[in-house]
Amino acid sequence: MFKLLATGAILVAVGLGLTIVGGVISGEGMGMMHGYDNYEMADPYITDTAGVGTIDLTVENRRVIVEPATDDQITITYAESTYDTIDISSAGGVISVTNDVSHWLWFTWPSMMSTSQERTVTVYIPSALAVDLELETENGSLYVSDLPEVTTLDLTSTNGNIDVSNLPGLDALDAVTTNGEISLTNVAVTGTIDLLTANGTIDMDEVSAPTILANTSNGQVLGTGVTADDVTGHSVNGDVELEIHGELSDYYVKLGTVNGSMYIDDVKVTQNAYNTNLPNKLDLSTTNGSVRLNFVA
Repeated sequence: MFKLLATGAILVAVGLGLTIVGGVISGEGMGMMHGYDNYEMADPYITDTAGVGTIDLTVENRRVIVEPATDDQITITYAESTYDTIDISSAGGVISVTNDVSHWLWFTWPSMMSTSQERTVTVYIPSALAVDLELETENGSLYVSDLPEVTTLDLTSTNGNIDVSNLPGLDALDAVTTNGEISLTNVAVTGTIDLLTANGTIDMDEVSAPTILANTSNGQVLGTGVTADDVTGHSVNGDVELEIHGELSDYYVKLGTVNGSMYIDDVKVTQNAYNTNLPNKLDLSTTNGSVRLNFVA
């Protein structure tokens, strides 16, 4: 029985190989791959902003970019192929964006089927529009920038980076990726920033929020020019480095590492807890790496 199965598998593989070679020789290409590489730009989706409170986007094998519009309308641009189409609908103040991907032959190396530009969905939003963004992509990165009136951000990527910059008016920010970096630059939040990645660095530059949670399993947690009442920064394999506005006397400070050193204002320390009676807390820890805490005015 095993020999029969093995022989069958070999015959299938040989047949597949002959199909590929025949397609190449004939100039017609590989028939079963046809359609994956024929991405063409679709007509853009354009709508007024009246009544729009949320943009909910869930796609796969797509990069997503959200940036300011040059006019007062919401515009969404994208390309489609035979086996990867985009659906956009609007109801109850929510614009929903999804894509329909045929998976039966997705093993044929999707990254080779099209360029990253062809697999990009770009959402243009008027800068003055107060809107919630719920963005999720599988096998792609998320970029949101220069939108001062966006109120909440809920970002999820399975395999990709998350980059947020120049958003000064957020109520809350939640960003999760399985394999990728999370980067925040010039971001202000009145509520909680919650950042989580399994494999990747978390990098915060000029970020402010009452509460910041930044956790990674494999990567660094980095913060420069941070303003916050409470910060939790944790890594399993990687350094944790935080530069925060204030003084040591302002915070309950808790530091921890198993294999590494601890520093406060560039001075190596062995004490891992300070001002334990204070309400505002900086909790920084790693298993394999060093912890550095610096205070700035």
